Amino acid sequence: MSLRIRLQACVWGAVCVVLSTGRLWAATAIALPSPATPNTTAIAGALQRICAQLLALPNSAAGVPAEQDLARQCPFFENATPAAVAPAYAAIQGQQITALSPLIGEFASLQHDDLTERLAEVRQGAHGVDLTGVNLRGSDDGLMRAGGPTLMDFLPAPAGGSDSAPAWLDGRLGFFVNGNVTIGSKMNTPNNYAFDVKKNLITIGGDYRVTDWLVTGAAYGGGQTRVLFANNLGRMDLHDNGLSVYASLYHSAFYLDFLAGYGVSRLSLDRGVDFSNTISAAPVDQQAVGSTNVHNVWTGLSLGEDVNWHQILITPEASLNWRQGQLDSFTESMSQPAAAGSGLALAYGSTTVDFVQARLGVSIGGTWSSPWGVFQPQIHGMAIRDLINEPNTYSVRFASAENLGGAVDTPVTISGDYPVQQYYALGASIRATLPRGFSAFFDYEQMTHTLSMKAHQLSFGVRCQLGD
Repeated sequence: MSLRIRLQACVWGAVCVVLSTGRLWAATAIALPSPATPNTTAIAGALQRICAQLLALPNSAAGVPAEQDLARQCPFFENATPAAVAPAYAAIQGQQITALSPLIGEFASLQHDDLTERLAEVRQGAHGVDLTGVNLRGSDDGLMRAGGPTLMDFLPAPAGGSDSAPAWLDGRLGFFVNGNVTIGSKMNTPNNYAFDVKKNLITIGGDYRVTDWLVTGAAYGGGQTRVLFANNLGRMDLHDNGLSVYASLYHSAFYLDFLAGYGVSRLSLDRGVDFSNTISAAPVDQQAVGSTNVHNVWTGLSLGEDVNWHQILITPEASLNWRQGQLDSFTESMSQPAAAGSGLALAYGSTTVDFVQARLGVSIGGTWSSPWGVFQPQIHGMAIRDLINEPNTYSVRFASAENLGGAVDTPVTISGDYPVQQYYALGASIRATLPRGFSAFFDYEQMTHTLSMKAHQLSFGVRCQLGD
């Protein structure tokens, strides 16, 4: 049995000396770009510990292939200039995962807006089949509910007399389909990469008017989110599925809406690992691929009042919403296990992301009745405040360090930006309710004070109601 004694002393920015059974290794500290973000510093610290231990082995080439590759990357990160390592850190530190936080909340937010819109229609006396069109919005949430008076009172009487639906169905049971498309982009910030995002979502549901003051319902939502990171840093995909239940209590002009839901999103991450290793002359061109599940839970309460004055409708509304996403742990695999960079796969720990959001809004609209139908032009605005003002954090480590154990395999923490605590939504819309159960709407909305996020929202749709 051989006995090996190891002594290591490291000072950041100085020389790290390792003594191991007669072998002397000297390695300069890991180089950092200037300026270095907290996420970069955390990953550099993990590299420092791993490189020191790999160099301390009697023969680092005797390790598993991933360890061998990581040992070959160490000289570059130790000796390259800050300008040379900057793109390398962007590629290896796994900061793409921080873009997940707002996307987790987006699925629940769209469900909230779809169902809030549906409950507004139910309170107006709408029933039957609801086929809503397309909703374009930025990555921050905030689609406004377009309220209105009981429009059936303004419409001409339908030709052909009353329908023959049973009493327990007529005016009580309804079905709807909502379609949503999200487009947006985010600028580069210290703890988030720049990206473009597109989201498609469909919501299918049904509700039943239990009494003149209570409506309950359930809905399924499914869709896909695609995120494309700038500078060839990869992409992220989320396949969303979820179920919601909802209810509305209303008396006279006052109403109280409630919703809750649960969903699972399948996350696929394709991280671009592409940089030039100027020390070993072995350029790295890899894709780190990983997949896992995100479990979403959401609930919300809204309180408002529909105030009618002649043909003017004013609807103030306040809401409080809670959302949570739980990311399961997962480990990436490299696209070319035998090529340079194969040791740079990352392992992510499980993470919980919470949102608590308060909204206060008002919509003001008029009603114009004509022989062709009822038209409602409207303006609306909302103040949105996030009540949790802490950046979301994720634990990450190099998967190739698993066999090294000890402090070397300890995860480090990377974090997103501090959330924008307060922002606003302003918009205008027009809605047309036509005879024979047809209606349509058009809405434009813009988010303000979102700093790095573009958020222009355009929505439009058509609807067919049966039984009117």
